[in-house]
Amino acid sequence: MSKRILSLLIAGITIILNSTYAQQSYVHQVIVLNEGQYDYVSQTQITPVSIGAYDLLTKTYNVFDILEDISFASDVIIDGDYIYVAADSLLLKYDKNSLNLDAVVTIEGIRKMAVWNNQILITRGESMALNSYFLAYDKNTLNLIYELDTANGPTYTTEGVVVLNDTAYVAVSNAFVWGNEKGYIGLVDLNAQSYLEQIDIMPDGKNPDNLMISGNKLYTLNNTDWTNSSITEFNCLDRTFMTTSLSAPSGCGASVFADNNIYYHRYDYNNSFVDTNSTLNLFNITNQQVDTVYPSLLNVYGMADDYVNGQLYVTTTDFWSFGMAYIMQYDGSLIDSFAVGVSPGNLAIDVRIVSNVNGLDKPKISVAPVPANDRIIISYPGLEGGIMRVYDMMGGLIKELSLNRAGIDFELDIHEFSNGMYLLSIEKDGSTVSKRFIKS
Repeated sequence: MSKRILSLLIAGITIILNSTYAQQSYVHQVIVLNEGQYDYVSQTQITPVSIGAYDLLTKTYNVFDILEDISFASDVIIDGDYIYVAADSLLLKYDKNSLNLDAVVTIEGIRKMAVWNNQILITRGESMALNSYFLAYDKNTLNLIYELDTANGPTYTTEGVVVLNDTAYVAVSNAFVWGNEKGYIGLVDLNAQSYLEQIDIMPDGKNPDNLMISGNKLYTLNNTDWTNSSITEFNCLDRTFMTTSLSAPSGCGASVFADNNIYYHRYDYNNSFVDTNSTLNLFNITNQQVDTVYPSLLNVYGMADDYVNGQLYVTTTDFWSFGMAYIMQYDGSLIDSFAVGVSPGNLAIDVRIVSNVNGLDKPKISVAPVPANDRIIISYPGLEGGIMRVYDMMGGLIKELSLNRAGIDFELDIHEFSNGMYLLSIEKDGSTVSKRFIKS
């Protein structure tokens, strides 16, 4: 039987429908890694590193782990069913459903991470010299697969890392040696486990920090000498590049690629080194121009793109007493906020898939009337005991409840729903069936 595939792009979500399969993305939770506060003079942890999860359904934030005696935390990513955290000298692996710690391994100087196939790629940086600045670990067992020493890999401390096809692109910055920062993009052949080359983007691209990919272009936000910053556009096909000065420092490189722009925070310090700028800047990758949005936020420290809902998560902190997370539209309009830990520098968006198998032998849902105004009647034979969820077309989870009654249709009150299209799904025994309805 031939398949009909209809792609609908509604506010950043693509729903693919055919005679046998349908799926939709939604954001389940946002993971926040808080660095806390560590006094490097007395070598005392004042506020510990913590990891928390923001639940979009309940709009609540809860800490699920506190890392005592850890001076720093530098990255958090989600892959498959797991959350991976880089903290000081530890790589930690958590189950993203239970939020329980699954495994931990010591990696001195761990900085940033990326995933390629079954591998976690690791960059490293420390004030003292290390024998290697690029390593690959098995993402399932956390066993070391290989490392590239300084004779056969990056020659200085490394920071950001991203993957395009089978090549890892690494920010080689030497940022831990104040006044001797470097600016290279390192290329690793992941199949051959070898270092291809190290491309010099200095002087304007010195001290690269965050790396972002769009198409075949790599973008690096560079901290230069900490008094200025720049963005380098690197063509991954012909390995040419150009660098644009941003004419101001960007702090610790807080930035994110979203909506065809690189969002970053321009730090304007007064004589007391207090940030006085409450705007975010946008670097448009098409015309290389800089624009500004106005969320009125000082001391921006972390950013993440929720591409499903078309919005940003932006964190702020004073680095010693508080941390806040803000949900912001791409134009800078603030939607919501919630308190987090001190120094929330890294975030990870947990995007999941609602899938639906509509074979003839599978249970089906019927919804009436369509369109509806105040209530809908849902029939769900064979799905008793399942979990029902309702999503809007932005992927937001609107309602969740258990269906415990057998042989009885369910009446759902929708009078407070905004007008528009919704997706109703019922999950049971690992399978999900779904049906769309319209509120008018």
